[in-house]
Amino acid sequence: MLGQATQNVFTKVYVMLILSFYFWILTVAGLVIAGVGPAMRTVAEIYDHHGWQYREYHWHESWQTFKQVFKAANMQWWGFAIVGAILSESLYLALQFKVGWMLFIIFILIFALLLCLALGMFTIVLQSHYDVTFKVALRLAVSQFFSSFPRLLLFLGGLLMIVVFTIKWPGLILFMTIPALVLWTFYISAKWFTFVDAHLAE
Repeated sequence: MLGQATQNVFTKVYVMLILSFYFWILTVAGLVIAGVGPAMRTVAEIYDHHGWQYREYHWHESWQTFKQVFKAANMQWWGFAIVGAILSESLYLALQFKVGWMLFIIFILIFALLLCLALGMFTIVLQSHYDVTFKVALRLAVSQFFSSFPRLLLFLGGLLMIVVFTIKWPGLILFMTIPALVLWTFYISAKWFTFVDAHLAE
C-alpha cells in the first residue's frame, strides 16, 4: 500500500516536471512574449490527452500542438492579459482615493479582475478538453464561473496558495508552478465537464 502510494506521488511529480519542462522550452521558442500563451495551452492539451500516463508524453506531439495553437492562443492570452492589466491599473488608482463611495468601485474592479483571471484559466482547459471555438469556450467559462460559488472560492483559494508557495519558494516557478495552475484548473473543472457532457448526450 505504501509502495503504491509512493509510486503514485513520484508519477505525478514526474509528469509535472515534464509539463514544466515543455512549458519553458516552448515559451523560449516563442521568444517569451509570443510563447507564454501557446505554451500554457499546449501543456493543457497534452495533459488532457494523457493525464498521468507519463510514458505517453513525447516532445514531437508537444511541438506540433504548440504550432497548431500558436496564433489563436496568443490572441486569447494577450486579450486577457491586456484586460487584466487595465483592471489592475484601475484598481490601483481607485485605492488612492480615500472616500467612502469609492469602496463600491473597488469591489467591482476586484470582482472583474477575479472574473478575468478565472475566465482566462477556464477557457484554456475548456478548449483543451473540447473541440470548440474561443467564443463557445468563453460562454462555457462564464457559465462555469457562476455555476457554483463554493467551487469558485475553492478554485481561487487554490490559485492563491500556489502563488503564495511560489513567492515563498521562487524555484517552484521553474518546476511546478505552471503545471500546478493548469492541473488545479482541470481538477476544479472536472464536475463542470461532467455537467456539460451530460447535456451534450441529451
